[in-house]
Amino acid sequence: MVLEIAQLEIKPGQMSAFLAVMNAEGNACLAACKGCISARTLGGVEHPDRAAILVEWESLAAHEAARDSEPFQRFHALAGPFFGAGGNVQHFHLR
Repeated sequence: MVLEIAQLEIKPGQMSAFLAVMNAEGNACLAACKGCISARTLGGVEHPDRAAILVEWESLAAHEAARDSEPFQRFHALAGPFFGAGGNVQHFHLR
């Protein structure tokens, strides 16, 4: 299994709305992707305009394949308008 940690800058003043969208539908869209085990979104403490999206995937290949799926495209359509400049995505082995 692989844990994806995406740290993303959210447009200033949009964190509450972003978290509401993710909790209402965005996380479920990610979880509906084939190969996704779980998804959750967190707002930053030290950096209130930074969010973390934590997604457990069966494998990195499953994540890469999911990018073209309808649920992932729906997630991106919902979340994308909130994304600011900057961020990073890393993957970690879960054992």
